[in-house]
Amino acid sequence: MLTTKKYFTLEEANSLLPYISKILIHIMKINNNINAIYSVSIDYEDELKAVKNEININKNFHRSYYHLYKKIETLTDMGCIVKDADLGIVDFYSIYNEREILLCWKLGEKQIKYWHYPEDGYIGRRSVSELKKEN
Repeated sequence: MLTTKKYFTLEEANSLLPYISKILIHIMKINNNINAIYSVSIDYEDELKAVKNEININKNFHRSYYHLYKKIETLTDMGCIVKDADLGIVDFYSIYNEREILLCWKLGEKQIKYWHYPEDGYIGRRSVSELKKEN
């Protein structure tokens, strides 16, 4: 388990994207499964069947959440920050001009295109071309 921040170069972070993409797609599938579990409602005349059904739903729900958080933990242990599991947004710590920044990537992008200062957030994203010009 990663206990300190890991800082990535743009190249290092980009090299992880194929692996991270697979994990994020799995996270999204698990999340869809969780949503589906609670979207179905079945009425039973037999109370025992209703209780058994509720038990099974809860077991599946908690099992799915366990797997979801294990996948998120895998990414976190790699040094990634999952900002939005539904949209597939992941940040990577990096250093630019002796300041901490976050390299910002979204599932579906072939490479990291943006970065931002931690206090600026997603809205304050800037093009990584700025990073390349000064390095």
